[in-house]
Formats: sequence, structure tokens, C-alpha cells
Amino acid sequence: MAVVTASALDVRDAQRDAIREHRTPDTLPAPVRELREAWNTLVAPHGFWAWSERTSRQLLVDALAALEARPLEEWRRVFALVPRSPVCRGELQSRTRANVVRIIRGRTTSGHEVAEQLLSGAWSVDPEPEVIAPSEEPGAFMCMEGIPEGTEAMRAWAQVLASIRSEGHQYALEWLARVRPNNVDEGLLVVECPDKHFLSWAEDHYRALLDEHAARVGLAGVSLITVDEDS
Repeated sequence: MAVVTASALDVRDAQRDAIREHRTPDTLPAPVRELREAWNTLVAPHGFWAWSERTSRQLLVDALAALEARPLEEWRRVFALVPRSPVCRGELQSRTRANVVRIIRGRTTSGHEVAEQLLSGAWSVDPEPEVIAPSEEPGAFMCMEGIPEGTEAMRAWAQVLASIRSEGHQYALEWLARVRPNNVDEGLLVVECPDKHFLSWAEDHYRALLDEHAARVGLAGVSLITVDEDS
């Protein structure tokens, strides 16, 4: 007898609903929304096409089929390998960077799944970058220039980064290293982004992560601003 997980049941429930185009991620079935967030967090920041706000009917079908074949956590492992793969980066035969459809539904000319090639080690991947533990909490100097050491905002931001780091979100930390704490206003941590493009990206891809870990360290939330904005 096959074991049917709760995740697989969620996917089957979503498949029973009418398959349609979704104009925003908010209306996607929860498993597909999480798959999208995983791609945009683990892969897109490395020069790959992001999974856009709109999800076509075909992409939804492909995503549901992928989640029925493999659980979300396994797809996260696949996605983490994509930026480290010369094949996926288009540096070998194809000369084309992989996209999300290629990864979740693609097969090689010999009929092997792209995901299986990555997970099994059939395709070479770059060594995992060495993470050197900082002598102080993350962000103490790399994004704190011009802020007096020990300010409330600095301490609060360091706590948020440390909480994120404790769950291994290294790619998120690499992006958030460019963010600079501004002040704390009634429990709300205000942080500065280098430009409006970065702010928009952070809102789309890291808002949920920031809110979750801000709450964990006792903050009311995190407000993102740009240097040329007051709010």
C-alpha cells in the first residue's frame, strides 16, 4: 500500500479544483505558492529568471505534477543545487540558463529527469561555498557603516539576522547584508535598502521571512525604506 502524505493530499485537492491562470501568487494553491517562493529565494537571485507574479495554467499543471512526484523539501534541495550547476548555468552544451519549467519538468535527451540528475550527482556542481562564522553577530560591520555601535536599531537587526541564520537561509543573508538598520519606532524596526529596485525585490521575496523572524525576537515587524525616502 502506498503511503499518502499530507502534502500529497494537498496537491490532489488542488488538482481537483479548476486549473486556471493565476494573476497573483496569493491565489495559488498553498503547495504551489511555497514552491514558487523556494525558486525565487534559492535560484532567481543568482541570475535565473524569476517565477513571475502571474502563473499560467500550464505552469500550474507542471508545478502540481512536480509536487506530486517529489515533496517540497526535496524540491528545495534541487533548487539549492541549480545555481551551483554549470549545466543549469548554461556553461556547457546548452549555453542557456535553466528556467523553472526546465528544472521541475525537464528531461535530458536520454530521458532522465533534470531533478534526478542534480540530486544523484550525475551532473557536477560547484563545491558548496565555505561559510566562515563571523566573530560577531551577522551584520555587525558589513551593513552597519555610519551607525553608532550598540544602537537599538543595530542590535535589533543583528538579532533578526541571527535568527534567520539559525535556520540556514544563507542566500537570504547574502542579499540582506546590503540592508542597513535605521531606527526602532514603537517596536517596528526600520531598515534602509540601497535602492527602490532592491526594496521591491525584498518585499516580494523576503517579506514573510523578515516578519517571521522579527516576531521571534520580539519586534512588531520590519519596515523597508530606501535612502531617499522617509517611510
